[in-house]
Amino acid sequence: MHFSEDDLKKIKAFHVTTKLSIQILDSNLKKLKAYFSGIHMVIPYKFPKWRRKEFPIQFDYGFLKEIFLSILYKEKRIIIGPWLTNPVTDQDIVRLMCVINKIKTSDLTQNEFRNYFDLLPIYSLGDIRDILILLGFLFDMDLEGLYSKMLHENVTQNQLQIQNNSYRINSNNVIFEAERYSFNYESRILNLVAKGDLNLLKKGLADIGGSVRLKTDTEPIRAEKNYTIMMLEKLTSFAIGSGKDILKMINIRDFYVQKVEAKTSLSEILVVRDSAIIHFTKEMHEIVQSAHSPTILSAIQIINLMVYDTIRINELAKRLYLSESRLRKIFKTEVGISMSEYINRRKIAESKILLLGGIPVTKVAQQLKFFDLSHFYRIFKKYEGMTPKQFLNTNTSQKNNNDIEV
Repeated sequence: MHFSEDDLKKIKAFHVTTKLSIQILDSNLKKLKAYFSGIHMVIPYKFPKWRRKEFPIQFDYGFLKEIFLSILYKEKRIIIGPWLTNPVTDQDIVRLMCVINKIKTSDLTQNEFRNYFDLLPIYSLGDIRDILILLGFLFDMDLEGLYSKMLHENVTQNQLQIQNNSYRINSNNVIFEAERYSFNYESRILNLVAKGDLNLLKKGLADIGGSVRLKTDTEPIRAEKNYTIMMLEKLTSFAIGSGKDILKMINIRDFYVQKVEAKTSLSEILVVRDSAIIHFTKEMHEIVQSAHSPTILSAIQIINLMVYDTIRINELAKRLYLSESRLRKIFKTEVGISMSEYINRRKIAESKILLLGGIPVTKVAQQLKFFDLSHFYRIFKKYEGMTPKQFLNTNTSQKNNNDIEV
């Protein structure tokens, strides 16, 4: 079945809009049409499953960490990609080239690889469902339904595999002591962090004793990195649930994830993990000391999360199921300043970080949703005693960021 002129127009429009390369292949994987936007394929991929009709939709991963989406439409294969889910660093390229040189896949230089990666669009994994919805709309196909069916089939296979593994493990009536110990260990760590007391943390860790012995076939360093990342996720979720600033906690988590991924020894990974536990304990100390009610902690979280938006207190009150007057009164009683003042202080604190980061004054005012530049100047001077430009003149080093808090 041939593609109509409308089909080709839709494909081209999708390509132009998303900047994703698109190839149309026949059943023998012969190229019929292609839209590349100047991207030269470093490795000519042809995945075996592209020939099989039982896979109407599938994802494939290139040797260089690229992602491809393949759709079977009118007995042809529409190949979308490559794209990346994260930027590729120069260190990533060096590692890839070491592997490539061993198997002699390519003779390209590091600069040529860099140019290739720089041309690839970046879409997060979470964008895939939206891409499928858009393609399904264009071609009148239930691609989201096919994807969902594929996921459910995958879950069914996983359930069977987990069940089989359980039977194999329990064949000698082995009790899951490792799993129980792991759960208790992590629960006790979280309880210690929740108290926000470094002395209690130190004593508690000594009382707990040994860490978790990971039960995995993964290489030890990778396994410990994975476990550390899992612990970081738990610590982050716990801190956010306790009322800490959402964006700040996510930034701390991401910082330690990057740190642990860069380590090459088990001892270094342990240092990162323990440092993160101490860091989150110090963060929780502020919550323990503040003794704010859950309602006010939620209000502060929402304000911090919406610092780059226009914050309307009446809408915030609705989200917390309170009247505006009631929320304002509780907030002033517990925090000691009015909500309007807290919001202004929070925006000014954020503006100082942006200014020290080199963002122009006018853009800072726009990003933080001040009415206009004069409004930003007026509020800034009210709380800082100087104009934004005067602040920049007296704070030329970005190290002062660490002193900026509300």
